[in-house]
Amino acid sequence: MTGVAGRETVVVTALGMTAWEPEFISALRHPAVGLAVARRCFEAVDLLAFVEATAVDGAVIGDSLDGLDAEVISRMHRRGCWVMAVVSDEQASTRARLLGVDCVVILDPAHPASAARDAGVCARSLAVPPSADAAEPPARGRVVCVWGPPGSTGRSTVALALADEVARAGLTCALVDADPTAPCLDQLAAVSTAASVTWSQRQVAQGRLTRRALLDAMPLTRSGVRVLPGGTGDGMLRPDLWPTVREQLREAVDVVVIDLGAHAHPDAENPEDQYLIEAFSADELVTVGTCEPVGLARLMRFLVALSAHPTAGAPGPRHTVAVTAMPGDSASAAFVRMHIAPLLRNLQGSIALVDDDRATCIAARTRGLTLAEVAPASRVRRDLRALAAHIAAPAA
Repeated sequence: MTGVAGRETVVVTALGMTAWEPEFISALRHPAVGLAVARRCFEAVDLLAFVEATAVDGAVIGDSLDGLDAEVISRMHRRGCWVMAVVSDEQASTRARLLGVDCVVILDPAHPASAARDAGVCARSLAVPPSADAAEPPARGRVVCVWGPPGSTGRSTVALALADEVARAGLTCALVDADPTAPCLDQLAAVSTAASVTWSQRQVAQGRLTRRALLDAMPLTRSGVRVLPGGTGDGMLRPDLWPTVREQLREAVDVVVIDLGAHAHPDAENPEDQYLIEAFSADELVTVGTCEPVGLARLMRFLVALSAHPTAGAPGPRHTVAVTAMPGDSASAAFVRMHIAPLLRNLQGSIALVDDDRATCIAARTRGLTLAEVAPASRVRRDLRALAAHIAAPAA
């Protein structure tokens, strides 16, 4: 069988210590199947070392392979290597697909040669580039990321209010606490921490995360928002695991609100910074700053750095700067617009002013309620409700 540019398809195998492995490998090498087996591995560590050191087209792995998890699959994919799983039953097939394999072959131990022929068919399909006429992907929910400069700017209050208002408007919504240093949405929303960002990523790594299991594990607020609380000091977003969780949520609800917490250096050119990646890949980006003098200076430095970031000029999320703790006088609003608006030109953003109603915000936090429940007619609730309507609507 030929692979890229007409050359032979080269694979590495890691099927575990099984009685049928020798006969299966022999059948893979038969001219009717035509796969060239470059190496037979028996552990995930050996498999990864070989794939990362040698150019192969694919890997054929077994469901009993010691050390197999989503990270192993992800690392092989990053090397341009497709992954085929040879499994014993439907349950193992489901787990393999959740780990991220590209193709699954179910093997009858009594007939390994037949499974090898099926593996050849799978390998041929994986060698063919996807058709340009492929079906359109299913409709997905919008992702809204909330972040901003360090300081007590009200990011979590804004994130909770946006999710709550989206749900009250009749849309399904998930709220994620991805703040790696000071997660608090479980307390603000008065929900349990049985599920968390850390838990969800661990489920992905173990091949156990299904959309239904994720939604069932997430507690509900009174308005119907599903909440995924943050971890306790170890809730970092992992680039190899988190995107799977995010996409499961995106396909399950209309709007996903993610509280990314504070980001001190948005101008960092670190391609591994998952928080920058998350912010710039969202549909909506809400940067929260405060109107008091120190907070405003931090916000302006943050926006200057953000506008200088290499990806700032590329197509990205619709950006809104939410300035909290705004006093009622028009002079303050004019001052903010005069100084913030020029910094938003490169980011193609807009400004939302959020009223300074600390008494209402404190009452909500103390009682584990939302602004809509504590003071539905308050100015701060009115401002955040308007922002929620803006971010929930697709850009024109």
